[in-house]
Amino acid sequence: MTLADFRKEVSSSVEDAAISWFILLEEYPEDLKLWEEFDDWFLQDPTHQEAWLEVSQTSEVLGQLELSSTEQGPKQGIDVEPAFASHNFFARSKMVFAAGFSFLLLLCIGLTVPQHLTVWLYADHKTEVAQTKEVELEDGSTIYLSAYSAIDLDFTDEMRKVSLLRGEALFDVARDEERPFVVTAGDTTTKVLGTRFNVNKGLSAVSVGVEHGHVQVVGSSDVNEVIELRDADWARMHEDRHPDIRSQNAEYIAAWQRGKLYVDDQSFEEVLFKLRRFMKTPVLVLDPRINSKRVTGVFDLSKPRQSLNAIVAAHTVKLRDFDFFITISKI
Repeated sequence: MTLADFRKEVSSSVEDAAISWFILLEEYPEDLKLWEEFDDWFLQDPTHQEAWLEVSQTSEVLGQLELSSTEQGPKQGIDVEPAFASHNFFARSKMVFAAGFSFLLLLCIGLTVPQHLTVWLYADHKTEVAQTKEVELEDGSTIYLSAYSAIDLDFTDEMRKVSLLRGEALFDVARDEERPFVVTAGDTTTKVLGTRFNVNKGLSAVSVGVEHGHVQVVGSSDVNEVIELRDADWARMHEDRHPDIRSQNAEYIAAWQRGKLYVDDQSFEEVLFKLRRFMKTPVLVLDPRINSKRVTGVFDLSKPRQSLNAIVAAHTVKLRDFDFFITISKI
């Protein structure tokens, strides 16, 4: 089917039109004229907005989009939970069956199984949007999970391994020379004996910051070099180039624990990716050109909507707040 033929599908029922738009935008993300047409259709009628939101939320449940709004809303405050390195596979599998119809729908229209199924099946501990959690490990270490984050634990007599499946976490590691503490995030591995450090699995890179202590970080770049980080050191590990390494103010590391987001010349897309972890309301960027805009500043994670408004105000873009979702488009 050609793009022209596919566009004709948009003239069908509202529900079918929303699904068609979803497929079109997934298939042709660089087609700016298509995004403009979608913007016109989206704003044409409230029923279009409702249908699009339903399709978006279905995809978000399976991780096709980044975050979703839950009916009950996020849990408030910090949960403290003892940790055991085990998998509740069968309990989690109920979630997969609960989303079975939506899952089959995505398969029928040709979309791939999302990576976020890994979180559902294997995460030992996770947080939802705007929720944080303190996890006490059996070795005396503590992991502080940021919003919309997940970890998998694998502790043996020889090693203590934690996989950061999504999001961000601060690790306060009890020293044990017989069992190194290893954190993996994508293709980046951080190895320590005892220290306090933060790992953030971002949109396109993994960053590691050390509050105090000493860690070794190995990335996935062709160089595959070992990075040594000490007090207040920070590194961003890229897949296709050398890491960015610098020393910075210690308060910038794990700033999310203090309700702050420090941004230094990052793309709008990356900043929104981080901000979404704390927002109960879905945010739809209607024009991909917005994603490349640069952002610098300090933002309040306890007031994510106000922070988003401040970011938008600094650029020539328009924010529309429909209460239950937000759109961002070019003016």
